[in-house]
Amino acid sequence: MARAANDGHEKLSRLLWASQYGDWYVLKMIAEDEKNSPINEFSESGQSALFVAANAGQLESVCILLQHGASVDLTSPKVQFQTPLIAAAKNGFYAIVRVLLEHGADVHAAMTNGTTALIAAGKSHHNKIVTTLLNSGADVNAATKTHFNALHFAVLSANLPLAQLLLDYNANVNANPDAMTPLLIAVQHQNIEMAKLLLYYGANPNLIVKEHGLSPIQYAWCKGYVGIAMLLRHMAPLHFSIRTTRMGLVERLMYRHINTQADEDVFLSFADRNDTTAILFTAVHCNNIKFVQRLLSRGVDPNVPSKAGFTALLLAVARNLHDIAKELLEANADTELSNDAGVVPLWAAYNNNDPQMFQLLLDYMADPNSTFMGGTLFILAIKQRRIYILELLLRTKEVDINQTDNNGRTGFEYACLHQDLECVKLLVKFGISKTTSDGKTLLMFAAKHGSLPIVQYLLPISDINALSENGYSAVAVAAYYGHLDVVKFLALHGANLNQVTDNAVFPLRIAAQEGHTEVVRYLVPLLNDVDRRNCYGDTALYMATQNQHIEVVKCLSSKANVNLSMEDGSTSLSRACLDGNVDIVDILIQNGADVNMPSFDGNRPLVIAAEKGHYTVVKRLLAEVDKINVNVQNQEGKTALYQASCFGHFEICKALLRAKADVTISTSKGVVPIVIAIVVQNIDIIQLLLPHIQINAPLLGSTLLHMAIQRRSRAIVDILINHGADVNALAEDGRSPLVLAAHMGCLDIVQALLLKVSDVDAPFQGGYTALSVAVEQGHLPVVQTLISRKANVLQTTQIGLTLLHLSCFSGWCDIATYLLSLGADVNKVDKVGGRSITYAVSNGHAQVVQILMPLVDINAMELSTKEVLAVPHASKKLQKDIKNGFHLLHLASSQNHPDTLAILLQSPKINVNVTDKNYAMSALHIACACGHLDVLKQLLCHYNVDINLKDKDGNTPLHFACQYGRMNVILYLLQWPGVNRTVENKNGLTCFHTACIEGHIDIASLLCQEHELAVYIIMSYFATSSR
Repeated sequence: MARAANDGHEKLSRLLWASQYGDWYVLKMIAEDEKNSPINEFSESGQSALFVAANAGQLESVCILLQHGASVDLTSPKVQFQTPLIAAAKNGFYAIVRVLLEHGADVHAAMTNGTTALIAAGKSHHNKIVTTLLNSGADVNAATKTHFNALHFAVLSANLPLAQLLLDYNANVNANPDAMTPLLIAVQHQNIEMAKLLLYYGANPNLIVKEHGLSPIQYAWCKGYVGIAMLLRHMAPLHFSIRTTRMGLVERLMYRHINTQADEDVFLSFADRNDTTAILFTAVHCNNIKFVQRLLSRGVDPNVPSKAGFTALLLAVARNLHDIAKELLEANADTELSNDAGVVPLWAAYNNNDPQMFQLLLDYMADPNSTFMGGTLFILAIKQRRIYILELLLRTKEVDINQTDNNGRTGFEYACLHQDLECVKLLVKFGISKTTSDGKTLLMFAAKHGSLPIVQYLLPISDINALSENGYSAVAVAAYYGHLDVVKFLALHGANLNQVTDNAVFPLRIAAQEGHTEVVRYLVPLLNDVDRRNCYGDTALYMATQNQHIEVVKCLSSKANVNLSMEDGSTSLSRACLDGNVDIVDILIQNGADVNMPSFDGNRPLVIAAEKGHYTVVKRLLAEVDKINVNVQNQEGKTALYQASCFGHFEICKALLRAKADVTISTSKGVVPIVIAIVVQNIDIIQLLLPHIQINAPLLGSTLLHMAIQRRSRAIVDILINHGADVNALAEDGRSPLVLAAHMGCLDIVQALLLKVSDVDAPFQGGYTALSVAVEQGHLPVVQTLISRKANVLQTTQIGLTLLHLSCFSGWCDIATYLLSLGADVNKVDKVGGRSITYAVSNGHAQVVQILMPLVDINAMELSTKEVLAVPHASKKLQKDIKNGFHLLHLASSQNHPDTLAILLQSPKINVNVTDKNYAMSALHIACACGHLDVLKQLLCHYNVDINLKDKDGNTPLHFACQYGRMNVILYLLQWPGVNRTVENKNGLTCFHTACIEGHIDIASLLCQEHELAVYIIMSYFATSSR
């Protein structure tokens, strides 16, 4: 019992959470549990699910809850009897207010303090909601325990539009004279516009408020509010005259000449002869038919609206004033003029539930198809079961009897929803279509909503076996919604319980899918074949299994083929194992389900359950000792033990090992269970599997210890070492565990291995050791640890690379500094002649160069035996390789490392014009040839650079730029002072001729525009011509 209570409490908590945050899936799942749904229960704070959803503004949640039977007015004293409607109105959730009203929410419900939905909406300034509530019959004069109504709060908050709206709906303008009238509030707050409005609607400025012992006008004089006092004095007479039918005085006020001197008592400031419409409203408001007739006979237009859009007719209808409404209609009042909220007179008559007024308006050609907030009177009359209104509408023969609302529902469906047989008969009488555009029949709608009397009434005029476009028959619809009495009735009267076409819905299958046990129990004996598939290849048993309807599975499994595969290859048992429902698994096995049968992807029930971590299901399957194959594999070669190891299901692994599962079976990729356990770093499972495996056996080209190091897990490494893992074992690529750990920078693992390894300097490929690998990868703490454990700091690779070479090549400043502090030889060369600084410059490691530069000869010629491509080019003629005899500046320029070059140029010893041994090129030549503009700028900024320096063929840097077509370089050089534009090389060619020979026409054209060069070209031409 305690467990059931806890489950119920948890389910309610989940329902409240889903309602508040709009988790529709969870909401539907809990709400659809017909037996245990807490949909109408309260939380400890007194909140229902519907209240929570309405208060949070979750429209979809509200709709789902109402569809599943949530009580629309459910409330409790813990929330001061605040209903969902009041909560939604207070928070301004307009759409939710509409939905709640459509479902019959009590618009008059009040909280402990007397606050109604109307008052709550008004206090929060939600005028649109106020209008909707008023049009739904809310009492405009309902008051709180302090006798304040909505008008009081509107005046108090200076909400002028709301105050006028309430007054238009006949709010009592002189309410609560014992304590505080609206006019007195306006006077107290010196709100002149509000006072004008209240006076306009007949507020009495001379009404004494008992609590204060003063009238509004007396209060104004006492406080010295002279302006308001004068206003109150001068705006009262006209309304008072109308309300007491003092015709002579009113007519004198209406028709006196403006310049005529008037008595002070009848002074008129707002209602001159051009404001007769306002007087008509007041006359209607006061139900003064004689004065209305007098005004209409004087030609007052009844169709001029008020500030809120009200016409005189709408006001008369709203107040149920039949005689005045008729007078206005006779005076050609327009029946289709609406107020600002969209309400026309016919809707007002409907909201007042006034058939006589409704008929009167229809007689004067009011449109029966008028809409409000997207709805029609026809649909609303059916929803609210107003048969007499509905019949009036249908008799006009102008209403579309088959129309649908915004939710796509017809009036007939709403009649079925409310099980209103009288309404159904009326609709049938007036010729409703028996079939919708998508093939749904009236009988199907009745079956959907489970109205047996309506089904019985419709059956003689319906085709009982008709199919809709989506394949449903009436009996299938009833089965889908679980209406057993309707299913029985239709079955007894000839409904076809078997599928008749491929796309037809099988009633048994759809009932099983939805978990309607009693319907399934009734249908099973009536069918020979319960395994019929739907168009997707699913059977009733499979769908019941998938949706975990245990009782339905029990009903079906004794007659169904439990080993039948669906079109996708899955079986009912594989589905139950996937979902972890041990009860269904047990039922299926007891009825002969094959525990080793594969699904569409080759997965077996045991493998599926092990992967998903369903321990109880695994135990149940393993209980079939004589049948179960514990080592069965899926298409990828994965066993149940592999999947359990992969996903960390410890107890399942233990159960499988007890059942003699083979730990050596590998997947199609060669992975065994312990390998995947190491990959996902599940220590418990690794320790569980270790006693069953050979710890040093080669796996996938390495060992378990290598794999643990690759996962950077010190804990697993320690476990493996303690279980006898060989710390000196080599992987296929020759790496020892120590080399691998050093390469990955795993300091803690390196420290653990150093306690066990026999040779810290054991060589790897190319003469690398753990120390040289750590240096190359930049792991300083590992380097320091290895050296502290006597690793050889003088170790070189097969090509002669020292540790300092490696750190400089990779750009590790910290390691280079550390090695230098240990006495590393900065000038030592490798087998191809490279120094440490050579590699630092070549790779652009400026910070390393800065460290090394004070320790080396930066002008020394590099004696490399390896060619360096100084000037790359597609043409081999223009490609320049340098081997012996180049310098650091050449490297920095060739490799386009301006930052490194800048560091080199900071040295006062640097020879910026140094040339190579092969071509006599300087760094400036290379920069111009390669088009390295940033390098060029660095070089030209040096005080000693020779911009016209010639190589062995007499070419200057400008020649190189022209030869290689570097326009950006040429433009920069030509701006530089001192550049020689006409210098000739050893072949007598200027830069202009060089550009022409190489076909760089754009450069040649640019050079021709240089004055000095242009003169030179012309002089050369004349000299040639004279010869």
